Amino acid sequence: MISASLKSHSIRQSVKIFYLLKASLKFYVLGLLLIFKASAALFAQALPAQDFSHDYFPIQAVGEVPFDFINHWYAFDDFHDQEKSIENYQINQYYSTRSLVNSGKFSFGDPITNYLESIKNELLKDDKELADTIRIYLYRGASPGLGFMMSTGMIGISNGLIAGLGSKAELAFVIAHEIAHFKLSHAWESYSQGKLNEDDLDKVELIENQLIRSKKQESEADSLGLIIFKNAGYDTPAAIDCLKHLYETYHPFGRCDVDADLFELENDFKLPQFYLRETVDPIATDYSYQDRRHTHPNIEKRISLIEAMDKKVASSPSSASADAEFGAIQELCKMETVHWQVLERDYINAFYNSNCLLQKYSQNRFLRKSNIRAVYGMVVLKVANRKINDLLVDPKRIPGPVQELHHLLRNFNTPQLVALSRQKVLDYLQQFPEDQEAEEILRNINRILQEDPSMRDIYATLLKPKPDLNPILDSALTERQKHIKLKYQLADFYLYLLADLRDSASINNFIEPYKGIQDSLALVSQLKEDPYNFNLITKAPEKVVMISPNIFPYARELWLMDFQTVRQIEVDVKDRLGEYRATNAAKLDILYRLEWERSSVADYNRMSAVKALVQEAEDFNHFGYSTARSYQKYLFKEGPLEYLTLSDALYNIDGSDWYRFRLFDMKTGATLYQREDKKGSEISDREIANGIMDDLQEIGLLE
Repeated sequence: MISASLKSHSIRQSVKIFYLLKASLKFYVLGLLLIFKASAALFAQALPAQDFSHDYFPIQAVGEVPFDFINHWYAFDDFHDQEKSIENYQINQYYSTRSLVNSGKFSFGDPITNYLESIKNELLKDDKELADTIRIYLYRGASPGLGFMMSTGMIGISNGLIAGLGSKAELAFVIAHEIAHFKLSHAWESYSQGKLNEDDLDKVELIENQLIRSKKQESEADSLGLIIFKNAGYDTPAAIDCLKHLYETYHPFGRCDVDADLFELENDFKLPQFYLRETVDPIATDYSYQDRRHTHPNIEKRISLIEAMDKKVASSPSSASADAEFGAIQELCKMETVHWQVLERDYINAFYNSNCLLQKYSQNRFLRKSNIRAVYGMVVLKVANRKINDLLVDPKRIPGPVQELHHLLRNFNTPQLVALSRQKVLDYLQQFPEDQEAEEILRNINRILQEDPSMRDIYATLLKPKPDLNPILDSALTERQKHIKLKYQLADFYLYLLADLRDSASINNFIEPYKGIQDSLALVSQLKEDPYNFNLITKAPEKVVMISPNIFPYARELWLMDFQTVRQIEVDVKDRLGEYRATNAAKLDILYRLEWERSSVADYNRMSAVKALVQEAEDFNHFGYSTARSYQKYLFKEGPLEYLTLSDALYNIDGSDWYRFRLFDMKTGATLYQREDKKGSEISDREIANGIMDDLQEIGLLE
């Protein structure tokens, strides 16, 4: 069964802690999310052209920072001129989109955004005013089919969506669909109808009404979108192809076969055929799936609507430009998707997609590095209470070539997956021996191997005879008996991948570095338990970067003055910290790295990178491993980044205000110091600024 919407994903991304979201903005999304649960420089400057045969440099924003990202609040500055219902709606929209706009995941000025802008202008060539009102941006992330329109006129199109389409014309239909949502004021309609029904219907009825209204709006957007699409000179078959390709986004964009050479190891090892499926199901084409609980009509209904509309809408002479650029843009999007799949813990699809791309770009260092990061992530999840199962899908429910990979990963035990991954990293280090990140990945994988219960007697385990990979079975056995026999006899195939650990001396050398890892873990543990022991940090304060404080309004019902109060507090806190820095320059050098300059594209890119990397580090810390990144050098020209201070304050209209300060280890993901404080019924800029200064003193960065 397929859910034809990514709305819930978009909303979860943009709002997390606010009750007000019960009646929040709906993002109008053309993409598809499946119940299958498909769910080098690190952030280098985007270039007009890249040489994929050697490397890839992930997209960054370029040029002047658009107004949307300098001060999102001003998009709603006409509150006071509106009647009360409109004012509440505008506040609601600002509130529910603030986190999304400030996420750092939008890009601008890059080749993909410029391409999207050209298509938008092509679609709206006869409506200059609307073309100027609507802004379109690349939305970076791992999501496979995400496109959305915000009530302010911002469209976000994900790299994953473009990676799965077949042509420029298909992409144009996506954009036309989102423009239609804006022209039809669907965000306002959803908000106003939701508020009317909120008190009169129980929760089930409310949800059912929302689904009915959502399907109606999607059909309206398809209809008007087709008119916009055809008026620009595009042909209807491309719109139908677009919907079919969006349906297929349950499957990663790669379409390569998975076989015994999946891990492409340089020692010529091949997986025993026993572990592979006999057949793989083709990509699904069930367009008439049950859509009762979905926000979008199923694909068959949407295609039927478009075919009916096509007969009513006259075609315009073809004026749409040729799509010679689309292939190059799509390759960029495929690379960018792999980058974000690794960052956002979508390791299975990152591994599969990077393998598919490596068949075309076999020497691409970015892909090879992403590949070993993906296997490292899969190994970490495998040993973290079997969390990898959260990403795996029953192979029967994910037809297509990737079905084989899910089958394999469900059947590998820990030593098998670890040994395969370890050999993959060793092969990478043969070509790039200077890569310190890969060295740390290898150390962590070695640690995982040693900690596995099967390695309690590591000498006995690693020195036992290797199995025969082509055993001859008794023909009298039943098929089930043969399967059980083979599974038992082939279980130790991983010993072929541990050829460097087949004697006692090698095993001794293998174990020795692990002691250093234990010492490092002990230090992190000590810092966690004793928040006053920060000798390493105080000796190198240049490795600490202070991030500007965030202040959030919070209440069940918010008024315009609440937002104005919080916004003024943010300004006053930063001014006050600036004053402290100016009067205590000798002691407060750290504050020179205090704030992102919102109009600086370099700072926007650094903010984007830090937010993504903090989330990744927190994920790894949750499982007890480091990210194995030395990304610090890519982010701050002032020096290597190893620690962050993060401070947040909650302006709570209904109760006590709240303040939190954290010292965060970017490499391990550990919170080394944290203090939370309820400030009483009213927070002030002085309390927040003084709290930050007190905490900096507490961790030894100030006297």
